[in-house]
Formats: sequence, C-alpha cells, structure tokens
Amino acid sequence: MAITRQAVVHFILVPDKSAARRLRRMAATASARVGVQVGTWPELVSLAQKSYLLPSSPDEWQSRLDSALESLSDSFWSKSLHHAQSDRQQIADAWNGHW
Repeated sequence: MAITRQAVVHFILVPDKSAARRLRRMAATASARVGVQVGTWPELVSLAQKSYLLPSSPDEWQSRLDSALESLSDSFWSKSLHHAQSDRQQIADAWNGHW
C-alpha cells in the first residue's frame, strides 16, 4: 500500500476580512509563501470541510439565537435586541462576519 504525502497548510486566523486582506498583502509583498493561508473563522471552517469532505453545516445559528433570547427574557442581550428590532439583521450580519 502506497502512502501519499499531503502538503501541510498553515492557516493564520484573523478577526475580519479587512485584516485578512491586509495580512495577505503584507505576506505577498514580503515574499511569496506556499502552504500559508490567511482568513476568518468561516473561511477556516470552509477549508476544513473541503479538506476532509465534511458536509456543510446548516446555517441555523440565527434561529438558535432567537430561541435562546426568548428563553432568557430577562437577560441584557435579549432586552437590547428586543429594543433594536430594526437593527437585528445588521447585528446578525456583523456577528456572522466575525464567526
């Protein structure tokens, strides 16, 4: 049985897309790197899913957040999101960009 050798990928995790873009630019101008990727958490998850042929996870975190907030009606975040109904999608998009 032949064992194939796979290339190692080093993934540098950054907090957001703009940080990823800046770090990619710095790495490219310093010198080209092989086997180094820079990205956010969703990009890391996507890389892992593609590398290990994992099924994509359902994007149901918004419904889980809503049910958690309903069950904790006296919590700070529950009250804050209740008063900011019009900003709810913008808040969700901001969180999605960071996770």
